[in-house]
Amino acid sequence: MQRDSIWVCGRWVDARAAAISAEDAGFRAGVGLFETLRVRAGEPRRLAAHLARLRASAAELGLPGPPAERIVRRVAAALARRNRRANGALRLVVTPGADAGPTCVIELRELPDGMAEAAECGAAAVVWPGARGDDPVARHKTLSRLPLLVAQHWAGARGAWEALWCDAPAGKGAGARAAGGGRRVLEGCATNLFVIQGKRLITAPTRAPILPGIARAVVLAAAAAAGLRVTERAPRLEELRAADEAFLTNGLRGVVPLVRVDGRAIADGRPGSATGRLRELLEAR
Repeated sequence: MQRDSIWVCGRWVDARAAAISAEDAGFRAGVGLFETLRVRAGEPRRLAAHLARLRASAAELGLPGPPAERIVRRVAAALARRNRRANGALRLVVTPGADAGPTCVIELRELPDGMAEAAECGAAAVVWPGARGDDPVARHKTLSRLPLLVAQHWAGARGAWEALWCDAPAGKGAGARAAGGGRRVLEGCATNLFVIQGKRLITAPTRAPILPGIARAVVLAAAAAAGLRVTERAPRLEELRAADEAFLTNGLRGVVPLVRVDGRAIADGRPGSATGRLRELLEAR
């Protein structure tokens, strides 16, 4: 098995031997921010946008920001050479650290399995019975991800790839109407959700408790080229179930067709043509 090198606070370290202080708030309480993005031929894609999001979150939450873009680009190129991995998933983590100052770790891993299959065949999701609520850090990519991991594990145990979060828990408030149809779907654990109805592209606005995804922003900018009009509002669960097409976006996976929700097929249960066009536009930008 290959022993990867990673970059830790300006030093090259064997990934298996890397260590941080036990006093680091990232270790003790999950305090920190991260970004994950595609690397293609040694070049990190949409790096400026990812770093801008991380800096904005750091400023709002009072946390340390990332290194300068030129440094991250140089480290990414070096990781590609050192680990003989021209294409992969770049992960950048910043925490408050301990006495020595903030901790910054940059690594380049293999891309997730099954990416091509998901793009071709589509993915299944289930609706998490809980609610996103007023999570104060929902709009930030923080290390405090246990609720999301629990929901993803719950989805996997039900044969689904993703769990979808709504604005209200099942069986309460708006969710009690029409067997949950009144609930509004916000996002997935690691994805933004889009619904296509005719020529309308519907997705939750960033004022909602969702992560402002980088791939999400690119898809919205490309919508007109795909002949779609954008409506930024959270779709109702019943709208998702009755959609012509639906898909998820993620910085690593791009556009992932959503073909089943809670065991029910979306339309004919196959990836739609508009979704395919948006995937092509995203990959080309």
